[in-house]
Amino acid sequence: MKCQDAEAKIQAFIDDELTGETLANFVRHIDNCHSCYEEMETSYLLKEALNRLENGETFDLSGELNTKLTNMRECLEFHKGLTAVRRAISISAAIILVMCGLYIICSNYMMYMF
Repeated sequence: MKCQDAEAKIQAFIDDELTGETLANFVRHIDNCHSCYEEMETSYLLKEALNRLENGETFDLSGELNTKLTNMRECLEFHKGLTAVRRAISISAAIILVMCGLYIICSNYMMYMF
């Protein structure tokens, strides 16, 4: 993802509107681009600070942003693990089907031999 693309998605990230591969690409970019991280942090702090001040709440916005990013990373890792498990199950099922097919073929072949 390029900086221009990441900057265009900052508000969607803050509003929890990014999902799937778009979210993964955004977080990966933010983790590796200090400039885009600062842009996201500024946008997040401004939006949340204004909301909290209007409501009279106390806050640690920088900590909350770091928590949000950490939670997104954990969620992405979890989904990555699920994808690996799904692939393993699919491959195992395919192997079992092939083995069953070979067993049937061999059984029929052996019946005709004797």
